[in-house]
Amino acid sequence: MQEFMSLYDYLGQPGGRKLGQEVYAAAKAGNEPVEERKVTTQKYNGRVLLYRRSFLENYFTNSNK
Repeated sequence: MQEFMSLYDYLGQPGGRKLGQEVYAAAKAGNEPVEERKVTTQKYNGRVLLYRRSFLENYFTNSNK
């Protein structure tokens, strides 16, 4: 089973809109599966995108982020 996680889960902090857009674009360009989850916290209420852990590891290792 593949583990899907948000940028927040992976980074341990919010990734922000710009980084989120960059990661999403890379995922779509690579035909990477993207899932979503609804989140409700004191600071955020909405959807977050989820990526495979291996994709995020590769993205952040190879993109100098």
